[in-house]
Amino acid sequence: MAPVVWLNLRSPVGVWDGFGEAWLTERCARWHVRRGSAGWRFWSRRRQRAWTRDTEADWRRVTEAVGRLRLGG
Repeated sequence: MAPVVWLNLRSPVGVWDGFGEAWLTERCARWHVRRGSAGWRFWSRRRQRAWTRDTEADWRRVTEAVGRLRLGG
């Protein structure tokens, strides 16, 4: 979903009450089709960094917590 809604994280006036399931599904499907285009590979790495930059530390903490839970601690 990051390719579709990542700008929301960067905007103080973004949507904060959730996205409609139909809208999100349609946008994700459209993005998936477009990623087969010629320019997609060139821009994908640059975009991925923008999509994940703001939540990288949060995901690291989540994966560490899940790892601890799996180890029983």
